[in-house]
Amino acid sequence: MFCKICGTQETDNLSFLNNLSPKIIKTMCYSIIGMIDFYDPFKPRSKKQRKADQIRRNAYQGQRAEDMAMMRARLQGKEVERTGQGHDFIARDRDLFTGRVRRTEYHEVKSGGSKLSPLQQKMKKKKGSHYVVDRYDDFLF
Repeated sequence: MFCKICGTQETDNLSFLNNLSPKIIKTMCYSIIGMIDFYDPFKPRSKKQRKADQIRRNAYQGQRAEDMAMMRARLQGKEVERTGQGHDFIARDRDLFTGRVRRTEYHEVKSGGSKLSPLQQKMKKKKGSHYVVDRYDDFLF
């Protein structure tokens, strides 16, 4: 991570934890607590409600996978920028001495058995080895 004021490399790899937004903190808390409010086995549900719950659970699972992948990239010392256009985020690896970007990777995070969309497949073909598909299984959540 680079200091926003002077542009130099920060020595502490975990210094970004001080600048976490409330949304990320809330997301991490929900990851720890789990999906308590999504499922109530004693409440009868219609088919439409069950489908809506399934979509909500899938979105929750996908967001957790994205958060895990971004956290992993940050802990590896990479600069992370969220995009969501053909890929979920960009991870840049910078040289410690010069500050120049050594490698740029375009990460797409998938959870469960989800497949790449046509746009994501096009981006993967275009970017080649710089396009990384991170897969996270259900049991990690």
